[in-house]
Amino acid sequence: MVCGVIAGVATSRRGRSISVSVGLLLSADAFVQAGGGMIDLHFHYFVVIALIGLYQDWIPFAIAVVLVAVQPSARRRRGPRPTRTSTGPRRWRYA
Repeated sequence: MVCGVIAGVATSRRGRSISVSVGLLLSADAFVQAGGGMIDLHFHYFVVIALIGLYQDWIPFAIAVVLVAVQPSARRRRGPRPTRTSTGPRRWRYA
């Protein structure tokens, strides 16, 4: 929500694209966390980075890559919650 407000207030194209990029990455992180950290859901990060690449601006793209690289270590600092794999009979429940 905050990123949307900043995107509306920002006057430059770069400021709007950076705030929208951060908002997309935060929503991707929320999506992965809501799914319990399943490996399959982590591909959402790659989709978001591809969408950010459509801005054709290096600054939002670099910020996105850094946030995706830093995100796993930040999650580990918040608490020991292992990433789940989707194997076994549970896998078909999410298909």
